[in-house]
Amino acid sequence: MPLRTFVIAAAGIALLASSSLAATVKRDSGQVSVNAGSGYFKIKSSVRAKTGDQVSVSPDGSAKIVYDDDCEQPVGPGEVAAVQAVSPCKAGLVPFDGGTMLLGAAVVGGAVAVAVSAGGDNGNDGGASP
Repeated sequence: MPLRTFVIAAAGIALLASSSLAATVKRDSGQVSVNAGSGYFKIKSSVRAKTGDQVSVSPDGSAKIVYDDDCEQPVGPGEVAAVQAVSPCKAGLVPFDGGTMLLGAAVVGGAVAVAVSAGGDNGNDGGASP
């Protein structure tokens, strides 16, 4: 199997596997609600959530989305956040002072470029095009 095909297949499998329960929403303070597709419901302490579920926090509240790899995504007062298919830590996003900071994008992009280019020349002899 060429490397390019392997990379695409692995990404597809990861995406399919992520559609199940992916995180726990934990209420820290104030009113916290979760929308799992059929409207918002208030939570008292914590609830399991799946990819795409939305977390809404009141102006005086706070919560966090805790992914299965123990990565925590803070949700501040008045914010709405969605549960992601890949935890922010695995995606290269590291929580930082209530915001996020992109780390390693160049490394990930470079790794993808290397993987694609390592797939072979597909019969291209480098000659001039007709």
